Formats: sequence, structure tokens, C-alpha cells
Amino acid sequence: MPKRPSPQPGCPELVDKGWCPKHQPKRLSPSKRGYDRDWLRVRDAFARDNPRICNWPGCGITLADKVMHVDHIEPFKGLDDPKRLDVSNLQWLCKPHHDRKTQEDKRRNLILSARKTEECQQLLTRDRR
Repeated sequence: MPKRPSPQPGCPELVDKGWCPKHQPKRLSPSKRGYDRDWLRVRDAFARDNPRICNWPGCGITLADKVMHVDHIEPFKGLDDPKRLDVSNLQWLCKPHHDRKTQEDKRRNLILSARKTEECQQLLTRDRR
């Protein structure tokens, strides 16, 4: 397969896939993203106290059937967000539904972020008049 340009604008590197080593996006460690020792304690308590049944509407798969994930119903925004360690904000999801929900959450956040950027641009344009 031929090499292609790195997705980083202006980068002259050719790559087999993904990004060039210089522009590789860096992902924070799990603990810096909020999955630290405190989270592990809350997750383990939730796992101990709740039946492992997928909470996705109409699914009902159990642990014996699939890999299960403890999921934040409402995604948390940073280490100080009280939703991060709130047991009432947790649910079981099977892996396919957890992956699907995570992608939907990311898409929703991108759309909200784009709208905020657009609103800011409109305000800046209006203020310059």
C-alpha cells in the first residue's frame, strides 16, 4: 500500500497509516482522565452491589453472555465533577452498547463544541460592528 500524507496540516511526512511520530495525538493516562484509585473503589463497590445486566433498553444481556462495563450515565467533565464518583450515575452496559454510547457521547460533545465556537464567532463579529 502506498504511503500517504500525515493528517496534520502542513506536515510533509508520508505515513503508512495514522499520524507521523512528531504529530501523534497524545492521550492522557487513565488516572489523569479520572479513572484513578477513587474511581476504582466506587466502580468495585457498584460492581459488588448491582446485578450485572446490561441497562440498554431492550438488551438485558448478563455477565455470563458478554463482557460488561460500568458506565457513567451522564459523562463527567473533569476530576472535580461530582458525577465522576456518584454511584447513582453508574450503570452496567455490555461492550457493544458501551462502545455505541461512548461514540454517541463523543459525537454529541463535538456538535456542542462546534455550536459554542460558532456562537462565539457570531458574538465577536457582532461586537466588531
